[in-house]
Amino acid sequence: MSHGSIKDGQSQWKRRWGLTLCSLVGLQMTGICWSADPAQDGTQAASGDSQIIQVGHRSNCNDPNCQQCRPKKRRAWCPPEWYTESALGQAMLGNNGAPAVADPNMAAAPANVAANPYAGNLDLASAPASNMAPFMIGDMFGPSGFTLADPLGPPPPGHHSSGTTVATNRVGQLKMAENFSPMPRDRVFFNYSYFNDAQFTRDFNANMNRFTPGFEKTFMDGNASFELRAPFASTLDPTTTLGSQPQTDKVSWGNLLVATKFLAYRSDTRAVSAGLMVGAPTARDTKVRGAGGEDLLRIYNRSTHIMPYAAMLFTPNDRFFSQSLIQFDIDANGSPVYANSAFFGIPPGGPMDKDGLTRAGKLQETPTLYTSLSVGYWTYLADSPDNLIQGIAPTFEAHSNTAWRDGDSIQKGTLDVGSHDTHTEVINVVLGLQTRLRSNRFVSAAYAFPVTGQADRQFQGEFRLLLNQLFGPVNRQFATGMFGN
Repeated sequence: MSHGSIKDGQSQWKRRWGLTLCSLVGLQMTGICWSADPAQDGTQAASGDSQIIQVGHRSNCNDPNCQQCRPKKRRAWCPPEWYTESALGQAMLGNNGAPAVADPNMAAAPANVAANPYAGNLDLASAPASNMAPFMIGDMFGPSGFTLADPLGPPPPGHHSSGTTVATNRVGQLKMAENFSPMPRDRVFFNYSYFNDAQFTRDFNANMNRFTPGFEKTFMDGNASFELRAPFASTLDPTTTLGSQPQTDKVSWGNLLVATKFLAYRSDTRAVSAGLMVGAPTARDTKVRGAGGEDLLRIYNRSTHIMPYAAMLFTPNDRFFSQSLIQFDIDANGSPVYANSAFFGIPPGGPMDKDGLTRAGKLQETPTLYTSLSVGYWTYLADSPDNLIQGIAPTFEAHSNTAWRDGDSIQKGTLDVGSHDTHTEVINVVLGLQTRLRSNRFVSAAYAFPVTGQADRQFQGEFRLLLNQLFGPVNRQFATGMFGN
């Protein structure tokens, strides 16, 4: 087997991509990939430089891509750590399961080199610091829903408003910052939020439990990803009786969210990505009925939310991390409103739905700008991959949710339904603790609270719990950055 040499001043990009070339060219083609002592070739490698891999060859090899069989042999760059026999593991087996035959001229690894702590993990090169950041925690509940004013007139003096809560925002509005990383990831996740005194409308608050399972899958060699979120909650009943408040213990599905993410730039310390989140109108319609059970009002859930975003990750070292995100939320088409024309005194002749209700108009949710900043620091990093707790990082986040205009409403006949919100800006602070466990599991717990005025608050307090399980080759490099510090 021919040997190569490393030239002094080897460019950084070759060392950075060494692991990828080693695994793709060496391991996948021949089943064996390790580095040999450069002194055996008569060439002394510069300190810290990578070394040419030596590839064993099987006598029964029929692989047309095999380096030994090809007229032009390829070379791949390996990391400076030695690959021990335990690190090779299954990679040294031939096509028929028998041990592969290594080159007899292969030099043995120096005896004083310690065994790699990641024996068995093929991704042994040092990972960029950008791989070290956990996930942004998030803060969002969503804008207030709509209130139906009492068509029979205002309440008596000293009594609470007799308006009826129209629970269009039963599960809340999600944004990209909820359990988010600017880096594309292969993962499955589960988010839990308990909202204390969540504001469903200006006149009605209640506690709520929200659950969001989902997954993210990378493509384009890990430079892009597709994500799906399916929120549901123990929340308000979508059907309300006129003059009363809805029940608060109904399980209801929210709008399904899908998102794409594209990595635009990445270095050892920075990453920039952008993408698009779309909220599909999969939640149930909202209804108001009279005391006798007759349909009085129906708001069809037809709003499709278009939410482009851009995000940045900054990791100057393997402990500090900062993540920022900006996102726009636009209700692309609004939700049509149909009402009982006889009850509300709406002139007949307009379009009617299947229940005989007359179209009264359309309610469109307010365009909103979301900005988020998250900073944290790994105060503890394990020194062994066998430890249950691999890292602990306190995290601080600030989130701003700004509406661009006043809330939408419809007045027709005695019908008066809408949010009646003025231009709002909500700022929430999140204090969290992120824990990385063995096998690429992340557990994050946090408490969020508003710091803006009482009128604009979407909740009084929120407890959040995030679970992430990473998988796939893109995430194996997480392991390599957690040690030796």
